[in-house]
Amino acid sequence: MKLKHLWHLLMLNLAGDAPKRADYLRRKGLFRLMGTDVSYSPRKIPLYPKLIRIHNNVSIASGVQFLTHDISDNVVNGYLKVQGRPETVSEKLGCIEIMDNVFLGADTTVLYDVKIGENCIIGAKSLVNRDIPPNSVAAGVPCRVIGSFEDFVQKRLSEESEGMPSAVRGVEISDEAAAACWQAFERKREGKA
Repeated sequence: MKLKHLWHLLMLNLAGDAPKRADYLRRKGLFRLMGTDVSYSPRKIPLYPKLIRIHNNVSIASGVQFLTHDISDNVVNGYLKVQGRPETVSEKLGCIEIMDNVFLGADTTVLYDVKIGENCIIGAKSLVNRDIPPNSVAAGVPCRVIGSFEDFVQKRLSEESEGMPSAVRGVEISDEAAAACWQAFERKREGKA
């Protein structure tokens, strides 16, 4: 690993919260594009970040991975060598683009040659191996569309109007907010035993 990459990893981890990590990546020009109002929770920088464009108002949760390459060429070249063939294949590279107003859930993996359209929610632990159309909620392995962005927004708005607990972002919540969350949790389970 190159010293410069190690330095950027160290500085990324010292940058503070997710918006500050995105600001660091933007200032250093490490990605092809890092838009405004981006929240970047991962603690590592993907290989070949210049192959990634992240537009505006994007939240990237902890553990998200961007795979801009495929090194299966190592196996193919080993196979060709054993077969006595002089050909070799190169590492395959590809671009990733994340459009405006996208949330990528925790531990999601986005493969190369993928574009996620604007106004999308990608569920946690998804494997995004093909384009996701705009205005979608998608999840799974492999990732597939399971709903619409507008339905998701309406659901969240109705939860707010019903007094569902919420918190200001941060590491801690008040005892009252924690109690409200537990009450909502128990309410959902009443009579289901």
